[in-house]
Formats: sequence, C-alpha cells, structure tokens
Amino acid sequence: MFCLRRCWLHYNACLVSKIKLLLFLLRPVKIQMSNAIKYVDDGDGVLTFVDSMASPAGYLMLSIMEKANVDVIGGVNLPMLCKVIEQRNQYPVEDLAKLARDEGRKAVIWRSP
Repeated sequence: MFCLRRCWLHYNACLVSKIKLLLFLLRPVKIQMSNAIKYVDDGDGVLTFVDSMASPAGYLMLSIMEKANVDVIGGVNLPMLCKVIEQRNQYPVEDLAKLARDEGRKAVIWRSP
C-alpha cells in the first residue's frame, strides 16, 4: 500500500509539473493568437474553430475570448467549415456561428443496423 501511495503522489507531482509546463509553453501561442485576432478583426468580431472545447486550443481560445471579440466553435467538421467559408462575406460573425452550428449538426449522421 505504501508503494502505491508513493507512486500516486509521484504521478500527481509529475502531472502538475507537466500542466505548468504546458501553460508556460502556451503563453507565446496565446500572444500570437491574440495578435492574429487583432489583425483580422475588422470590428465585426472573429469566428474561430477548435477541435474540442476541452482541448488545449479550446482552453486557449476561451481565455482569449475574455479580452477580444471572439466567438469559438468546438467540435468542427468539414461541412461546417465549407459553409462558413462560402458565406463569410454575407453574414455577421454571430450569424455565421449559428450557420456553422446548424450545418455541423446536419452533417452528423447516425446509422444503426
């Protein structure tokens, strides 16, 4: 039991240090993303896509959202991206986000035997 406890404590210590390292490494990326968002924002806001809201990219964008006019969509599929690219000059960002969500839902198909 003592060995298991030591193993668990060691694992947690390593995990915490890895999370701290990851957050440290993401700082330059956050600055780059913030600068890129400022560069492309024409006043209407910016629509960003991440693979998952629970991914490092998702957490990064959520932290940027607090300071910038950014909408984030997590759980991206190809039809969603194609529709937004096709319509990007015709709608404001908020409407594009809804369009992306709706198009993404339509593209998810479930089949059962």
